[in-house]
Order: sequence, then structure tokens, then C-alpha cells
Amino acid sequence: MWGFAIVVDLAFSMVGAGNPHAVEEMTNRARRRQEENREREQRRLAQLIQRGISPDRLPAPRVNLLSVAQVERGHLDERLGLFVIIVLGEALAQVVAANTELDWTRAVIVSSLAGFLILVQLWQLTSLYGFTPAPRRTASLEPWQALPAHLGVTASIVAIAAGFGGLIPAAGEHLHTKDRWFVFGGLALYVITSVVAALFGRAPLKWYLGWALPSLLVLAAVAVFGHPLPAWSLALIAYGVLAWFAAYNKLVDTRRA
Repeated sequence: MWGFAIVVDLAFSMVGAGNPHAVEEMTNRARRRQEENREREQRRLAQLIQRGISPDRLPAPRVNLLSVAQVERGHLDERLGLFVIIVLGEALAQVVAANTELDWTRAVIVSSLAGFLILVQLWQLTSLYGFTPAPRRTASLEPWQALPAHLGVTASIVAIAAGFGGLIPAAGEHLHTKDRWFVFGGLALYVITSVVAALFGRAPLKWYLGWALPSLLVLAAVAVFGHPLPAWSLALIAYGVLAWFAAYNKLVDTRRA
């Protein structure tokens, strides 16, 4: 039931943000009905008073309140970006908690460091591009585009953190399939969300071909065929893919300079 309510809330938020005039019209109709109900209630109470009923014995009038949340586009990127940073903080706590009561072997150290550096890369991308980790040639995304992109980014970070929560304790062993899919599936969702945001923002073609597509192919291949590899090497691969994905801005700026 909670999941259904969340889906309905997100759907109405995105549809409403995409068609604000329809939302305004629906709101006006609801307010007119609310005003009609209020006037009808007042007439009914007046008739009861005329019949000699004491006002103290009258039923309390029903209160119908209608409020509409408005999206402030000027602050949308900032607020959603701050929420991503909060999620990154929770992910860091997950990585730290995974090291509790572990012997610090080389495999554990490498895996923990890779997990920490992945979170640093995600933070850098958030600081650079906002909550949608993709270069844009246009202005900020519309709310109906930004909300699902924000959901994809935060879900991917949660999945990556959950995956590293199982990867670090098993650093010297073969990683369980579920945890491998959490790590590389989460990173793949992050890249896919970036691609969708880039399509809306009209990112340059070279970003798709040189950074997004190769990253997505490697992540999918490791997620499917990476079982023979030890967990610590998977952590290094995950960091290497994200480091390349995040290198676009630095390499392009260097070439332009």
C-alpha cells in the first residue's frame, strides 16, 4: 500500500509539473466545489438556528482545506542536489559500517578505499552537474523531467552502498551474485539516468559515444560475467568505470585549453 501511494504521488507530481495549466484548472474546480459546500453548510446551520436550536448545540462546521504545492524552479536543482548529498552521506556510513569488526587485510583495504573513492566521484559529479550527472547545453530540466531523474540517481546510490555493504566483508572471496548486481546494477542505473537527463539537456554526441556507452557496456558485462573475479577486483573495476565516466569534463576542458 505504501509503495502504491508513493508511485501515485510521484506520477501526479510529474504529470502536474509537465502540465501546470491543467493542474491550475483542476485546483480551481476543487476550490469552487469547496466554496459551494461551505455556503451550503452555512445555510443549513442558519436554518437550524431559525428553528430555535441553540448555537452551542449545533454541529461543528466541516473544514475542507485545499493547498497546492508549487515547484520553485529557481531552487529545484539546489534542493534536489542537497538531498543527493544527504544520500551520499548515508552511503558513506554504510561503507564505514561494513568495516566493523573486520581484519584489515589487503583485500579489505583495497575494497574499502575503492568504495570511498566511488562515493567521492559521485559527490564530485553532483557538485559539477547537480543531481543529474550529465553535461547539458540547455537550461535546467523541467520539474517533470527532474523528479524522475532525481529518483533514479538516489536509487542508484542506495543500491551501490548496499552492494558495497556485502562486498567489503567478502573482499577476498567471490562476491555473491546479489551484491554484484547491487554494485554494478546501481552504477548502470546511474549511467542510464545520466543518459536520459542528457537527452533532455542536449548533451554533445561525443559524451554518449566516448563516456556513457563504454561505461554502460563494461558495467553490464561485469554484472553478468563477473562471478569468477574476486570481490576486491570488482571494487577496482567499479571505481575505474566511474572514474572514466567522471573524467569527461576534465578531459574536454584540457583539450579546449
